[in-house]
Amino acid sequence: KRPAKRKESPAFVSLTNAPSRAENNKKRSHDSGRAATDSDDDDNDKQNTIEESNSEGDNEDKSDEEMNSGGDGGMSGDKSRPSARPLPMYGRLNHRESGKRANNKSPARLWEPYRAMGFITTDVPFSLAYDGTKTLFYLSTGKSVQIFNGEFGNIMVTQQQEHKIKALVSNSTRIITSCGAKINVFMNGKLTDTWHAHQAPVYLLYLIADCLVAISSDRMMKVIQIKRGVILSEVQFPYGFDTTCILHPSGYLNKVLLGSSQGQLELWNLNTSTKLYQFKGWGSGVTALAQSPAVDVVAIGLENGKIYIHNLKYDRTIMVFEQAEGFVTSLSFRSDGQAFLASGTMEGHVALWDLENKKRIAVMEYAHEGKVIKVEYLNQQPVMVTTGMDNAIRMWIFDQGIEKPRTLRQVSGHSGPPNLIRFYSKASGAAASLLTVGDRSMRNLDCFFTGRTVELPQGKLMAQAKSGYAYSSLKKPPITMFASNSQKETEWDNIITAHLNSSEAYTWSFERQSLGKHTFKSAKDPKRAITAVGLSACGNFGFTGSASGVIDKFNMQSGEHRGLTQTAQSHKGMVTGIECDASNNTLVSTSLDGSIRFWSLSTIALEDTITLEHPINKMVLNKDSNLLAVVSDDLCIRLFDIDTKKLVRLFQGHENQITDMAFSPDGRWLVSASSDGSIRTWDLPSGRLLDWFITPRAPTSLAVGPDGDMLATTHTDTLGVYLWTNSAHYGYDFQLHSTADRAQPATVGLPTAAGKSSESILVEEGEDGAESGDDDEVEDDGEAETSAETTGKGKGKAKAKHLDEASTPSSSTPSKPLAKSLYTFSGQPKSRWHTLANLDLIKERNKPLEAIKAPEAAPFFLPTVTGLEPKFAPVDTDENGEPKSKIMDFGSLRTRTKFLQLLEKSHESRDYTELHKHLLSMGPAAIDAEFRSMSGLDAEGVNHLHRMLAFLERQLNSHDNFELTQAYLNLFLRVQGDVLVQHNFKKEDPSLPDEADASSLGRRLRKLVEAQQAGWGRLQGLFQSTLCLTQYFMNMQ
Repeated sequence: KRPAKRKESPAFVSLTNAPSRAENNKKRSHDSGRAATDSDDDDNDKQNTIEESNSEGDNEDKSDEEMNSGGDGGMSGDKSRPSARPLPMYGRLNHRESGKRANNKSPARLWEPYRAMGFITTDVPFSLAYDGTKTLFYLSTGKSVQIFNGEFGNIMVTQQQEHKIKALVSNSTRIITSCGAKINVFMNGKLTDTWHAHQAPVYLLYLIADCLVAISSDRMMKVIQIKRGVILSEVQFPYGFDTTCILHPSGYLNKVLLGSSQGQLELWNLNTSTKLYQFKGWGSGVTALAQSPAVDVVAIGLENGKIYIHNLKYDRTIMVFEQAEGFVTSLSFRSDGQAFLASGTMEGHVALWDLENKKRIAVMEYAHEGKVIKVEYLNQQPVMVTTGMDNAIRMWIFDQGIEKPRTLRQVSGHSGPPNLIRFYSKASGAAASLLTVGDRSMRNLDCFFTGRTVELPQGKLMAQAKSGYAYSSLKKPPITMFASNSQKETEWDNIITAHLNSSEAYTWSFERQSLGKHTFKSAKDPKRAITAVGLSACGNFGFTGSASGVIDKFNMQSGEHRGLTQTAQSHKGMVTGIECDASNNTLVSTSLDGSIRFWSLSTIALEDTITLEHPINKMVLNKDSNLLAVVSDDLCIRLFDIDTKKLVRLFQGHENQITDMAFSPDGRWLVSASSDGSIRTWDLPSGRLLDWFITPRAPTSLAVGPDGDMLATTHTDTLGVYLWTNSAHYGYDFQLHSTADRAQPATVGLPTAAGKSSESILVEEGEDGAESGDDDEVEDDGEAETSAETTGKGKGKAKAKHLDEASTPSSSTPSKPLAKSLYTFSGQPKSRWHTLANLDLIKERNKPLEAIKAPEAAPFFLPTVTGLEPKFAPVDTDENGEPKSKIMDFGSLRTRTKFLQLLEKSHESRDYTELHKHLLSMGPAAIDAEFRSMSGLDAEGVNHLHRMLAFLERQLNSHDNFELTQAYLNLFLRVQGDVLVQHNFKKEDPSLPDEADASSLGRRLRKLVEAQQAGWGRLQGLFQSTLCLTQYFMNMQ
């Protein structure tokens, strides 16, 4: 076959200030010999780049190792081809564009973005890498990449990118993604390079050792050397060949197998950019390729559901399977000695094929809800990992037989946008969980650990699905409202839910994390839909409100019906909310008839009614303050005191439907969300708007954390739950503003999985990008090219600056005292000063078990003089001709370390800031060594002791870094205590300077004791007073 014409790309303009190699050659054209040498080096470099990358790549799996061993033809190279060209790139997003966008950011003052939860994976196939014995999974969450370890623990999330990720590859050191026409390279979660090698969006990436194969929608394939950032080769495919998958066959040096949607399969040489062979095809589009453990044999999946096991060397089909479910989405061979193949389907099934018996042995039905994105066996393990369109990644293990894999572990999120969230506070006082509702399921989401996300099961749905029922139709209808109470969570069901257009309300158990035992229906009209639910404060009773306006009461333990409202007293419209007060006396309900009704909880008898002019859509009750907030169709929020039945506050301002409300735990704030995209915080004591901001997507639900430190929100058309931190909870002082003062709300981007909003990330990139050229930089693992290689001028290595370097506080920065009368801690980890105080014990524990053996006696050699003939060296003599002593004078070897220099300098200037910073930067062992080096019987040693005592006295009197100063004092006295006692003689020595005088040293010790007693004595008194008061309260009955 005639190869496709290779497109000659125009020269790229590097966005760095470094000139290209061609420009450097022009500058050196006066030196013809050197220019010729450079030209030859370029051609040779082009010829051997991919071969060299095979040995230095970071992701040498089995197929890559076999590349080096040969195959059916090597890469001879073509010196007539143009040399490798550097890629145009942006170093860590240094372009002005992001900086301009960042200037428009106006963050909210009260709620600051924290992080997004619930994003597990998208339709982009995951990437698998091995780092030694560790297994790493790289999953796209939309605009970020999160890394899971082999136990599915979340290790890291990369920075959010500007556009959605279309393709993802990785090895143990780098993550490479495509976003539009850009290719982004990440290391350690930070964006290091952005390449603009394509003119059209890149949708397919593939790694071969240290080379990247990228294919764009305009049918352009380019091979990029990753470390050097140069294009090695490029191919323009003709019309009629749209690449769908790519594979590097084992043993085929620098060759790739390309499958197309038209059904063609071609083998290409990347070095020469030539097509080596075109296979005949099978009449259907190629959708998946997989390398088998055997050389030359691959699996080919097609759109029509057929799977071909094909020998590439002889172009011969070995066996054919047909997948009844149709479209093959992914293929993977088992590599632990078992001849099995796994394939994914569009319905969420995974088929298992026996290659020895040439048949399908099992189907893992509904492994995912929706299309299976990728199936892959782990190397040399009976373990398989799958991802699907249901926002889940699952690991399966074959330990119960080849036909019965079981779920080993999984991490999943909502497959549809969640529409209702509420915090669940446990009675035991443990950390609160977040209950989320969406896609016909309820999940328990841990706000601090991504891996701890549990879907509450709804029974044995899988067994029913295998009986012929559709799996998706077996789940309960979407939940529209739920109520929970932790008082009886260990005894019986403590959650009750209402479902869309369903006449049944279901109970759930948070303790068992599953569907409960009871189902409730209205006793008066069992066919009418349940629209509202509630629980009593004691957790013994559950309440349901129906579309007919009737409220029923049930026992949560037994499930028995305990009463209902009378027809004459019931609402005349659909019930929209039910709440019970904290005293378990009053039940409050609202309805579309515009009424708020108060009932006796024990008898379900009507006690009072408040009627509004507009239908009431939502209600929420603060049980501590007995304030009831209701939302009506006039877009107003009204607050009623349920004790006096009076209207106490009226809030207006929302311009569209109010979707949810929540009180702060202390009852001072009410947070409301609206379809106009705004989230408003109202101050109840003053009755004014405290803060509000606009989000890009309209919020659908919100909840305030039990401690008031966190706000959780959900939004339209997104699968995540977004967390916001309360700045006021951490000490920020806010001024109240009226609605008129806040006419222009802040526009805030939603939090990201990486931990900040997209807007704040753009600000960091813009500020650190365009104008950070003079800042300190960090070398990028020695892989950045030298300036000599880039510009032709040997000026050292190019360096890259971390985006968060400037904002990261240094661990060696000393703290500042809060006030003169207060004792301030240093803020350092406890292990730092605790290690100093127990350094002797640590050394004792770390002693070797066996005694150190003395070295063997070394042979004795007389010193000789170098020369043609060996001669003994003459003996050194002194001025009198006597042989010099060979005993070393260790006093002459005493050096002045940086610590001693700073100690002297600080003592003279009376400013110990630099000395304290230096101590913070030193480890415990180094500090111990410095303290021991001060000892000496001469004036120099006494001088050091005097200055150190002055430093400790100054630190005690300043009331700053209290615990560190105590640790320094403890270590210094243990190390130099004996020396201080020896020098503390009463008689003055006129031969010593004042600072080295023993009596002066004694006076300094007495001052230090006074400072220690003054400070520690006061603290000890306060401690004793507190202990006595605590003991007194403990003994009170």
